[in-house]
Amino acid sequence: MPIEGIETPTPPATTTPDAAANNTAASDAGAGTDTAQTTQAQTEKTFTQADVDRIVANRIKSGVKAELKRLTGETDGAPTVEDLTRQLSEAKTKAQAIEAREHVRDYLSDPENKLNIKPDNIRAIEKLVMPDIELDDNGKPTNLKEALKTAKSIAPALFANTPADINAARRDSAPVNDMNAFIRRQAGVG
Repeated sequence: MPIEGIETPTPPATTTPDAAANNTAASDAGAGTDTAQTTQAQTEKTFTQADVDRIVANRIKSGVKAELKRLTGETDGAPTVEDLTRQLSEAKTKAQAIEAREHVRDYLSDPENKLNIKPDNIRAIEKLVMPDIELDDNGKPTNLKEALKTAKSIAPALFANTPADINAARRDSAPVNDMNAFIRRQAGVG
């Protein structure tokens, strides 16, 4: 029920191509209603085709990204495919290094290779050799013998397996067969 003296707002007009043609004919007839509609149309924002294309492209991109995240199981804070690929590569590299180290250790401790190495020196030789080792596609060392030659030239004492002489300090004296006689001689008694 309209109240006198108060104007009620009219809803915005939606126009279709057919309605636009009818409105032009009607606007010629009634200029008063046309000015109210154009004032209302000027307050609404109009978009160019480029604006519409940009908005649609952005929405498609965000929709595709969201769908990819949903399909790959990625969520915020979860590792991405690139992160997982990098972690896998690092794990493979570490596994190859461990396998190569074990191969070097086995080669050094194998008596068939006749390297004449003390078991206590194997770890030290391994540390000398590992930086120079090159691996094949299967993770096996390809230049182990050359790396061992280099390590032997750097630290030849590690490759000697001769037992130490327990009387090394007393080479000038005659060998002692009797321990009691040795003790007496050292004490100056006998």
